[in-house]
Amino acid sequence: MVIAILTTFHPTQNLLDKIVQLSKQCDYVVIVDDTGPVENSFYSANLSFFSRNKNFIYIRNAENLGIAFSLNQGVQRALDLNCDFVVTFDDDTDFCADYVSRCLAFIRDNDDL
Repeated sequence: MVIAILTTFHPTQNLLDKIVQLSKQCDYVVIVDDTGPVENSFYSANLSFFSRNKNFIYIRNAENLGIAFSLNQGVQRALDLNCDFVVTFDDDTDFCADYVSRCLAFIRDNDDL
């Protein structure tokens, strides 16, 4: 099982395209929103989308705790789900449509490293 961790800070609506693209490559996408106490319209605007798709897990921090803390939260959730692989991203990360499969192929082809 492959789980993507995506940390966000004041996400904008264009992040949804990245989330959908990751969901096609991974079993789960864990979104850790580190915006803090400011009202975040991204999640509210997409609430029905997230509730219809069970392979998304949304964690919202009540305060900005930093990217390292957010990544650790996501990784802990992935470990709780018994994942085999974790890939990490933030909302500024750009990746290609087959990024995860390329990473897995590299691991498979270089298991002696």
